[in-house]
Amino acid sequence: MAGGPKGLCRSARRVDLHGPGQGNGATLIIGVEDVDDLYRRITDAGVETLNPRDEAYGPRSCHVEDPWGYHWYFWQGEADYD
Repeated sequence: MAGGPKGLCRSARRVDLHGPGQGNGATLIIGVEDVDDLYRRITDAGVETLNPRDEAYGPRSCHVEDPWGYHWYFWQGEADYD
């Protein structure tokens, strides 16, 4: 994703993974080249998720939640906030 989504924080912080629920609904947005291919790889690994979709604000995405409660959003393309 060229330049990343507008407003994305570029700072890092330590994440503590001590067990289920530690993510408390935190969201991570990851730019990928091909969301549909990644979706196939995710579901082939046995992970349940909704089909990829074109978001109203621009990117094509798919979402998963890990056992610790983190929400992973995989984006193809850029968000349009205009």
